[in-house]
Amino acid sequence: MSGALIEKIDLIDGHLIWQASFDLRVGENREFVERAYLEEGNLVLITYLIITPDPSINVPLLYHSGTIHRGLLKIRKYDKVTGNLIESSQPSAGHTDIKLIAPGPTDDVQCYPIENDQYEIVNFYFRDTFGIRIYIDTLDHLGVKVNKTDTLWSELKNIDWKYSYWSSSSKFFRKQNGEIYWLDFIAPGEDNSTIPQANINVSKNGKLIRQISLNHLNPELKKNGV
Repeated sequence: MSGALIEKIDLIDGHLIWQASFDLRVGENREFVERAYLEEGNLVLITYLIITPDPSINVPLLYHSGTIHRGLLKIRKYDKVTGNLIESSQPSAGHTDIKLIAPGPTDDVQCYPIENDQYEIVNFYFRDTFGIRIYIDTLDHLGVKVNKTDTLWSELKNIDWKYSYWSSSSKFFRKQNGEIYWLDFIAPGEDNSTIPQANINVSKNGKLIRQISLNHLNPELKKNGV
């Protein structure tokens, strides 16, 4: 993906009110659109400015999150009445605390606006033998980290993560009040004696505040028709 096409349409008669776009025709880098929302009369787009070069294939692609492409947080603001671009942040690529973001199609990396013109990056990670975890970073509008990364680790104990089924797809959502609901689970493989387990962890400000057990939903019973 190179950018975006933005259109404002009259919902009554369907006519186009205004149109705006950005892509490689007007910029040197691709932008991956993460989120769009209205704020104080403006349309705000959270994008990732891709800084890694395209692979040597005919059609450049954004590969799976965590693999090839890396981007920097960029904020675009449009006047919702006219469609004019009124603000476009320029990420501080050379800053020592810049956050490199790896967007992908499974939505396991998400960005949310928070107070004081800052943004929260939430990354669900489960692709190795260390188990499920969530990384949380707070960035300013130029993509620079304002504090150290918070890590939420799995609350499951005595787990063999090596012989289990990993997952890269998004398994969390974040409420506007900052609470993060995320699935903490183990799906053991055939040679793993670990008992299947699953909880919904609810975290806020980097701390677990409550847990909802899903262990009563026994998949073996459903499979056997009981």
